[in-house]
Amino acid sequence: MVNKNSALVVDVIFYFVLFFILFFLCFCVDNVFLFGRLGFKVLFVI
Repeated sequence: MVNKNSALVVDVIFYFVLFFILFFLCFCVDNVFLFGRLGFKVLFVI
């Protein structure tokens, strides 16, 4: 069984990863406007 503390840690890690992915996608979109094809290459690598 999973107690509340470890479940809370899992939630925090999940939301942190989700936030990081959203931030990274926004960063890639900005790079598309700045660098064009280079941004798309970075986007497809991930």
